[in-house]
Amino acid sequence: PPPYQSGTTPIIAAQTNIEQRDILAFECDNETDEELVVEEDNGVFRSISMLTSPENASYLVVFLNFVLSNSKPSPILFYLITDLYKKGNVKDMRKWAYEIHSTFLVPSSPLSFFPDTDNMCETIARDVDDKLAHTKNFQPTDRSGAQDFEMAGWLKNVFQKARSKARDMVNCQMEEFQEKRIAGMGTMFGPTAPELAAAKRNKAAEQTILDNHLLPLLQKMLDEAESSPESDVKMALASALSTVVHKIFLPRGTTAPNAERIHHYVT
Repeated sequence: PPPYQSGTTPIIAAQTNIEQRDILAFECDNETDEELVVEEDNGVFRSISMLTSPENASYLVVFLNFVLSNSKPSPILFYLITDLYKKGNVKDMRKWAYEIHSTFLVPSSPLSFFPDTDNMCETIARDVDDKLAHTKNFQPTDRSGAQDFEMAGWLKNVFQKARSKARDMVNCQMEEFQEKRIAGMGTMFGPTAPELAAAKRNKAAEQTILDNHLLPLLQKMLDEAESSPESDVKMALASALSTVVHKIFLPRGTTAPNAERIHHYVT
């Protein structure tokens, strides 16, 4: 590709013999609220590895609903898609890597998740370029499969630095979501904590959460992409979300309306 261009003051009581129990009680209440929220969800919204674990699919639905509605969805979509990417063979990963790279990492790409002031964007993009150029020129010279195995390992790690950056950003978004839950706004994006816990043991309940809280958003994005095919951002976002929904949440063979009309990654 062508060269990138980046564009406290302590408070002293007047009467020290007065016990400030109200203030202490208020602080304790806050800590208790936070501990209660964490206990209800077993800390799922504080760990990206727990959030993306298959048994916590309903929690991931709720978090996706939050970032799609109120934040920036690119980091978690990139993280999920690059995890799916690593399941491909050498030929698959070579093709998929370019699609993912040009959508999420190249400066000014549709779903770039790096802040404009972050110089790491160009550094990471160049690093991926170099690694992909290496894989393009690779030609195995033996028939044992050892070199293919080595190349597969190389390709699986091509997005390692970018995934680390995306993970840091998702962790910040999870902190923001936790603050909203502590403030009592968590159910704006999905069911209550007990309902989420119950869905871990009930596939039908898990499907209901998906149907009610994520599929409508996907359908809306597919409709917008279909009506505005010239919008790279809308097309890329609908493709990324549709990929995640169909590869992670929906049973094999089930598709959302209009999904066949849009490109899917890692397929």
